[in-house]
Order: sequence, then C-alpha cells, then structure tokens
Amino acid sequence: MRLPRFEYRKPAGLEACLDLLQEHGRRARLLAGGTDLLLNMKYRVTCPELVVGIKELPELKQIVPDEKG
Repeated sequence: MRLPRFEYRKPAGLEACLDLLQEHGRRARLLAGGTDLLLNMKYRVTCPELVVGIKELPELKQIVPDEKG
C-alpha cells in the first residue's frame, strides 16, 4: 500500500510554520518525527495535502521554564 500524494515542507522557523498552517488550514498536518501520521496516511485514515516537518525547528529544540516554572 502506498502513501497518497502530498506536498512536504520543512519551514526554517516557527513563524513560517504557523504561516503554512494558517494558509492550508485543515488540509495540513504536522510531522514531528513519529510515524503515526505516515501510517494513518498509508491506511487512508487521513490524507493531508501538505505535511509540515517540525522536527528541526530551532524554537522547539528545548523547553525553557517561564516565571511559573
């Protein structure tokens, strides 16, 4: 079984990622390195037109506590 056709984008930053999600709305899905999305696409549970890779986004590389801890 093959994956359906989709476009893959790897934005350089969080702002670009958010712009893509806003532009494509429900037709886009995030891919953060896991395979759940790809399996769901393979079995046609979901068929997004756009897959946005966020694994390498610098803003998501660490957790920084705020004033609440």
